[in-house]
Amino acid sequence: MCNKILGRSIFIIFFLVMSFMSVVLFLGLALHHNFMQSDVLDYWNNSLSWQTPFHPFHVPGYPLMIAFARFVTLNIVPPEILMIGINLIFFLLSVIVLIRAFSKIGISRELANLGALFFGLWPLVGLTYTAIPLADIPAIFFFLLGFFCLISNSIPWAGLFLGICLITHKAMWLFVGLIAIVFLLRSRSFTVKREGIFVLLLGIPLGLLWILGANYHHSFTWLFSSNLQVEVSSRSHFPVFDGLLGTLLQGDIKSFVKGGILWGFFLFTILLLVLQWRIKPLNSSYGTALAVGVLILFVFLNQSEIWAAVRFSRLLVIPLMGIISSSQKLQNTFLSKPNWVLLLLLVALMSQFVYAWYIARVYFT
Repeated sequence: MCNKILGRSIFIIFFLVMSFMSVVLFLGLALHHNFMQSDVLDYWNNSLSWQTPFHPFHVPGYPLMIAFARFVTLNIVPPEILMIGINLIFFLLSVIVLIRAFSKIGISRELANLGALFFGLWPLVGLTYTAIPLADIPAIFFFLLGFFCLISNSIPWAGLFLGICLITHKAMWLFVGLIAIVFLLRSRSFTVKREGIFVLLLGIPLGLLWILGANYHHSFTWLFSSNLQVEVSSRSHFPVFDGLLGTLLQGDIKSFVKGGILWGFFLFTILLLVLQWRIKPLNSSYGTALAVGVLILFVFLNQSEIWAAVRFSRLLVIPLMGIISSSQKLQNTFLSKPNWVLLLLLVALMSQFVYAWYIARVYFT
């Protein structure tokens, strides 16, 4: 029965939509969470001034999408509903593209659909940071679409979509840069029609933004200086690992629990890197690049922003499924023991509601 469900993508998509709506309703109706605050409100306000998309902290891709959606809907849809709707669309598209990408690299349909479930239910953050309408999911969609084009040998399209990703969320700069380096290193020779166009299309959106913004702000460093100060500068005496070590050393129970979760994700990332080296799955270089990217976030982000490493660790589903598909023992574990898989997915789903409660009742109070 479990294999039959995993064999049909439509069941997976339907389940993820229902789970997403449950988290949204839990946040909005049960917890009375105000979606329009903090970064979400900033994105909305940025969309109102889309003619000057030079916010020093956020890139303009997502605000431009909001502005376009507001225009199409005649400005009659409430901001939170509009933004949640945008995230839901990009979430579904991300799941579809991810399943196709898994199939493209030779992963079976059952494992591809299981990977989509892992992506959507990634512990604590998979649904919560889709229901809370930040720029994460739109950026991840363009990354996944660019990655799919890359492994499908549609190189110009890969450059275009990855270029859009760069102006949708700054956290994706690291991942895009790493897989672009892997692609160029794997290319036997550099040709203008292939690698040259890829680099050009990849760099044009961010390059134009940087140049126009430099003229607007009269600063060459406007695009990254505020992020370095807020997100990377250490809040303790640790020059690196401030987010991992500094969080634990704050002393209170909340920080201790958060620190334990952070270290769990950090060690899981290291485990994936070790398995990548030992098993060497298909397209392991791309999987390794993504794991290295998550590892870099854990090492360099400070206490205030370290949770971004967890949010974007859902990209680890790509190396994870590559490893599982390349090991017969792991395949048997996940496909022949449905009760354990269902329990794992249930725990992952429940973690979304636990973290949603934390956001509404602890973080924003």
